Amino acid sequence: MEDGITAVHVPRSIPLESCCTIVEIDNLRILVNFGTEYDLSLDIYSDLEYLKSITHIILCSSDISSLGGLIHLESLGIDVPIYGTVPIKILGRIEILERIKVLEKFHSIGSSEAKQDKVFDKIIPLKYTQTVELSDGIFVGPLNSGSSVGGSVWKIRKNEQEWLICDKVNHRKEAHLDGLDTSNISKPLGIVVNSTHVIKEQNTRRMRDKELVDCIVKCINNKGKVFIPTGYSQLLEIVMTLYNHKDTQELTMALYSFYGSKYFDMVKTILEWTGSSILQKFNQEKENPFNLLNLKFYNECADCEIPEDIIFVIDRHGNSGFSPVILPGIAKNPQNLILKMSDSLQYKERAGGSTRAEEGGSTEVKNSNDASLSDAISDDKSISKEASSDCNQVSKKARQCQYSHTIMLSPIKYARLSTTEIETEYKKSKKEQDEQEAQKKIDSLVKQKIEDSSEEEEDRKQIFNRFWHELQDEIETMEEKITYLDFDIKCTGSELLFPNPAKRKPTDEYGEPVSIQKDKEEEKEVEVIMKPEVIQKKAFRISIRKKQTIEIYAQIKTLLFTSESDIFNLKIVLSGIGSEKIVVYGEDPILRKVLKEYFTCTKTSMQVLELFDRQKLEGIRHTVPLKIRNDALSHIQVQKLGNTLIGYFKAKVQPAEKIPILEIDGMENIGESICVGTAKLSELRQIFIDEKIKADVVDNKLIISDEISIYFDKQKLILEGDISKELYQVKKILSQSIACLHSE
Repeated sequence: MEDGITAVHVPRSIPLESCCTIVEIDNLRILVNFGTEYDLSLDIYSDLEYLKSITHIILCSSDISSLGGLIHLESLGIDVPIYGTVPIKILGRIEILERIKVLEKFHSIGSSEAKQDKVFDKIIPLKYTQTVELSDGIFVGPLNSGSSVGGSVWKIRKNEQEWLICDKVNHRKEAHLDGLDTSNISKPLGIVVNSTHVIKEQNTRRMRDKELVDCIVKCINNKGKVFIPTGYSQLLEIVMTLYNHKDTQELTMALYSFYGSKYFDMVKTILEWTGSSILQKFNQEKENPFNLLNLKFYNECADCEIPEDIIFVIDRHGNSGFSPVILPGIAKNPQNLILKMSDSLQYKERAGGSTRAEEGGSTEVKNSNDASLSDAISDDKSISKEASSDCNQVSKKARQCQYSHTIMLSPIKYARLSTTEIETEYKKSKKEQDEQEAQKKIDSLVKQKIEDSSEEEEDRKQIFNRFWHELQDEIETMEEKITYLDFDIKCTGSELLFPNPAKRKPTDEYGEPVSIQKDKEEEKEVEVIMKPEVIQKKAFRISIRKKQTIEIYAQIKTLLFTSESDIFNLKIVLSGIGSEKIVVYGEDPILRKVLKEYFTCTKTSMQVLELFDRQKLEGIRHTVPLKIRNDALSHIQVQKLGNTLIGYFKAKVQPAEKIPILEIDGMENIGESICVGTAKLSELRQIFIDEKIKADVVDNKLIISDEISIYFDKQKLILEGDISKELYQVKKILSQSIACLHSE
C-alpha cells in the first residue's frame, strides 16, 4: 500500500482468531491487537524484537486472542499508549483475570508478578465515533463492529484519506448487540479485512436460534444435561437467546467460572454498549435485562451431581477451565448433550468401527471400562446411596452404547478438607497476612521518616537503624518480649551491657505485657467465630491427575454460534461502503487467497490486494535488440544513471522478420514498461546513496538497509524483502530510475 499507509503482519507460528498487524503511517507504527493463546504465553511470536519499535496499540475486542499479550508489555520494555473502548478495558481485564486464575488453580502455572492486570489501567478508553489525534493530522477512532460488546472497527484518518481496519465484523443484529455501524463511514480510501471470515458458516440468526433451542429442549426432555463450553463474549448471546425464548426461559442454568458473576455485573453497568433491543427492554420493564434469575454462578465444583439443566464453562478448547472438573461426569451419560460452539474445541471422533461397550466385545476391554467407571464413582465418598444407584444406571446405559468421541485432558477433583486442615490453613494464611501488614507498616513508617528527615540517607538499613528506637514504640511486632531481669540473664556476656532504652510496654500484675494478653484474647475470639463445620463447605483441596483420554458417551452436536459475518454477507457490507481498495490480511495464506479471489470475481472493490508476509517485486529486463522509429524516441524518458544514460517508455513490440519493431499506437493502454539501456548493480547502488539510503553490493546482490535485496534473475530484475514502508520506498525510487515494478 503506497497511499501513506503500510500494513505488516507480525510473524506468529500459530494463527489466532484475531490477527496481529502493524500499521505504519509516517513515523508512527500502530500495533493492531496483541493476542495470545489461552496459556497467555508469547511463545507463538517468532520475533518479539520486531514489536519494540511500535508507538501505539489499538485493540479490537476483549478476547484473549486480541489482548492476551498485554500483560507482558512491561517485561518487553514496551511503554506506549493503548487505546480501546470502555468495555474492552473493563471486560478484557476480567477475561485476563479468569485465565490467570485457571492457569494457577488447574494448571499450576503461576506468575511472580503481584498484579498482572495492572496494564489495563493504562488503556485509554474511547467511545464509538470518538477520535484521538496520534500525531499531526493523523487521527484514529473506534466504530461498532457488531461482533462483541465494545468490539471495534478502527478508522484511521490522515488528511482527507480514511482507512478502516476490520478484524471481526458482524453485519446482523443479535440478541444483545447491533450489527456493524456504517453510518459514520463515507467511502474510505481502503479497507483492511481479516481473512478468517472465509471459514464462517452461512446461517441466519433465526435458523441458528431454532436449532439451539430444539436440541436443548429435546435433551432435557430425555432427562439429560446440556454442557456448553464457550467464551465470555459468546456466552452473553447464548444466554440471552435462551432467556428470550418461551421454551427455554424457565430452564435453570449454571455458569462455572472464577469471575463469571463479576463479568455479568460489569455488563449490567454498560448497557449503552449493548444492542437496541436490550435498551428497549430496559426502558419498558425498568429492569436490567441481564438480571437473569435462572442463571447461577459457581466458582467451585465439589458436588457429584449438578442440579441445573444447562451447564456453562468458560473454555474455548474443551480441556481447560472447569471442563476437566465437570466433563468426565457429563461424558458418562449417553443422554447428556455437549454443544460444540467453536471449531477450536478438541473433541476427536472415535477412529474405526470397533465398539468398546457393546455385547460381543472383548472381556478385557469390558473389564477395563467397568473398572474406570467404578473408580470414577468411588472417588467421592460423600455420594448417597441414591446417587450411587443413579451412577450405576448410567454405567449400564454406557455399556449398551459406544463412545463417539474422545478428548485428552487432566481430570481435576475437588476434595473437602478436614477440620484440622482448615484450622491449619487458616492460621497459616493469617500469619502470612499479619507478616505482610507488619512489613507494609514498617515500609510506610520508614518512608515517612525519610521524608521528615533533613539528612539524606543512601542505605535503607542505615535509615532503619537510625530510627529503630522510635519504630519500636510504633510497631507491634511478633517478637518475644523480655523484661529487664530476663535481659540481664539471657544477654550476659554479650556486646550489649544494658537493655534497649525503648519505651516500656504496659504490663499486667504478673509482669506480662498487656499486648500479648490482647493478642491471645483476639485469637481465642477468632477461633470461636471460626466454625469448621461451616467453613468446611467452602474449603477444598484441588487434585490434578495425569493427562488421559476421556471417552465421551454423551451426544456431541456442532452448532457454530459465530458472531462474525460469513464471506457472502461480508461482501455485501463492503460493497455498500464503497471503498476504492480492499486489502486482505491474515496468517493463513490459503484463506487470504480465497477471500482475495472472491472479492475480485464479485467486483467488491475497484482494487483487491493481498497482504503478504514476504513479497517479490519484479520488472522486465529487456536485452533483445529493438528497432525504434525516430518518432518514438521523443517518448523515451531518459535519466542519468551513474556514468550511463537509461530510459524507459510504454509501447507494444510487433514481431518482424529480423528485428522486432516498437509500435507506440495505443500505448496508454499498455501496462508493461520497456527499459532502454543497460544497468549495473554498482550503478543502481548510487541511486540509493544519493537518497542517503544505506546500500552495498554483496554476492551479486544489492542489499538495501540490510533487509531488502535487488538482483538480476535472467530476464528479470528482482526486488525482494519483507513488506514494509522501506520496501515501498525502495520500489518507488527504483521504478523512477529503471522501470515500473509489478507484483509477482
